[in-house]
Amino acid sequence: MTAQAIEQDMMFWQRLSVNTHILSSKVASAGAMSVNMKLGEIIINQLALEQEAVAIPEIWQLPMSPQVLSLNNAKLGEWHYFTKITEATQVVDSNTDIAIQAVEFLMLPPRYSQPLRSDSLGLKAPGRLPNQPID
Repeated sequence: MTAQAIEQDMMFWQRLSVNTHILSSKVASAGAMSVNMKLGEIIINQLALEQEAVAIPEIWQLPMSPQVLSLNNAKLGEWHYFTKITEATQVVDSNTDIAIQAVEFLMLPPRYSQPLRSDSLGLKAPGRLPNQPID
């Protein structure tokens, strides 16, 4: 019974790890698999010696598949999220809600916001003050 419960728990977290596109879920599943092994080891060590060998879950005796360990789906999911956020903030103008403007300011690095032109700062002509007219 114990080995079966531990094995079902491990299988759940491995399936989640394979099928998720969210990085935080991938990290949570990796942590849960680690906890599964630690707690399972504690439980198995409390059994009698002759029961220990039988109580080790089969899934622990197999290597984890490359899909469980891969970050490819999580990278795709994070890229998709980032591109959707970027697209959503491209339509920001002066009529846009202040909360959306704040999200744009906080989440987008400067290279994705409106380009800053050197002439808008008055830096185009060397030695010229910012508001000084050009002759």
